Amino acid sequence: MKVLAAIDIIEGDVVRLTKGDKSTKKVYSNDPVKVAKKWEEEGADMLHIVDLDAAFGNESNNLSTISEILHSVNIPIQILSLAFASTATIFQMMESTCQWRSKLRRWWLPRVRSTTSILAA
Repeated sequence: MKVLAAIDIIEGDVVRLTKGDKSTKKVYSNDPVKVAKKWEEEGADMLHIVDLDAAFGNESNNLSTISEILHSVNIPIQILSLAFASTATIFQMMESTCQWRSKLRRWWLPRVRSTTSILAA
């Protein structure tokens, strides 16, 4: 069995919503990076991260936090964010890590235009 841990982020907090309703927001942590590391330590095989600020069309997004998570854990990460308007945004976020860049280029760039789902391993 594979464990896919989910981290939903609003305004920098790890949250859960009921049926996608922002008024039902329950905050579990104000440190998504710490939560990601904890999931990895607990044995998660992969992280699924959702930038809910971007999904709800808020001007702010959580790309800097997601970038921190990418550089803090060693398990695959699937990112869902409407903030990825272009491949330039993806590369800007991962600029400091060439390994991520080459993997994205090889596996995901052909699909980036049709999806906002990015898998980084």
